[in-house]
Amino acid sequence: MFLKYKKFLFSFLALLGVGLLLAGCAGTQQKAASSTIKVAVVGPMTGAQAKYGEDWKNSALLAIDEINAKGGIKGKKLEAVIFDDAADPKQAVSVAQKIVSDPSIIAVIGHVNSGCSIPASKIYAQANVPMLTVSTNPELTQQGLKNIFRVAPTDNVQGSFAADFLFKKGYKNIAILQDKSAYGQGVATEFKNSFEKLGGKVLAFEGVTEDQKDFSAILTKFKTLKPDAIYFGGYYPEGALITKQMRDLGMKMPLVGPDGLYDPQFLKIAGAAANGDIITNIGLNIETNPNAKDFLAAYKAKYGEPGAYGIFAYEAVKILAAALEKDPTAKGEALIKLLDETNYTGVLGKTTFAPNGDTTNKVITVYQVENGKFVEI
Repeated sequence: MFLKYKKFLFSFLALLGVGLLLAGCAGTQQKAASSTIKVAVVGPMTGAQAKYGEDWKNSALLAIDEINAKGGIKGKKLEAVIFDDAADPKQAVSVAQKIVSDPSIIAVIGHVNSGCSIPASKIYAQANVPMLTVSTNPELTQQGLKNIFRVAPTDNVQGSFAADFLFKKGYKNIAILQDKSAYGQGVATEFKNSFEKLGGKVLAFEGVTEDQKDFSAILTKFKTLKPDAIYFGGYYPEGALITKQMRDLGMKMPLVGPDGLYDPQFLKIAGAAANGDIITNIGLNIETNPNAKDFLAAYKAKYGEPGAYGIFAYEAVKILAAALEKDPTAKGEALIKLLDETNYTGVLGKTTFAPNGDTTNKVITVYQVENGKFVEI
């Protein structure tokens, strides 16, 4: 009888120990989860536009590291979960589905490309996941979705600004190329419409493809039109090759383009051929903006030269953190409401959001390439 009792007591104590151990592990895991706020950081981490994704990721991580170094959000640490959309709309949709299936992720910093943001935004909206993005195609915030917060001016702002700038500088005849993407075609169309309203003449409006390498045929056609400038709506991998091939054909007019060309890689690939080209960029001049001094120094020290979009990822994280400071537990509709109330001054200047989610900060800066550098004009 005593032996049976000892066996029972031993078994009971063993099971009790296992139960306490499991409870302790669960408690530790629950504590770890409750002390962390997960944020998805999404962009083209691979492919021809991987430089944009690298800048976007690095800048978001820089902001997160700074926030965590100061104690996080009321003691909670921010944690980035990195996703690659490869600048591909289909992959962006797949990534968005993965993100919304993880209830621990409360917000999205991304996407970079408009062609990715537009389809992905619908998936985030269904799950009430807010997204803070640099994508500039106006269509993104014309969908009537409540979860989108755009931290950069739109294509219609930038396209019309470039048209007005060129027209006032005496450029009256323009030939236009665009890469058929939501971004490139969008900003080129806005430029065309605005330029024609001003009285300028658009000699041609032609499409090329992303990843195209040889533009000699279309440029030879453009050469016969004798434009004052060629406007290209697209990104630097194609833009740099276009300006090089223009010079090879003896075309001396400038290539003009939007923020997709404002990247050190454009200067590196194009070389001396880029001298004289005119680039508009969203936001203030990062090199002379006093609010961006610390960001610029920290980024250069850790990662090297920043591209056009990194500073927007940095600011997006800081804006999200400011909202969470009011309620670190906020997610879904509650977090969207807090972001709606944003009134934040940071590296981009003052940011508030219009009812559709567009930033009210609509600064555009114009640069000309001189001796291999972007110089504000």
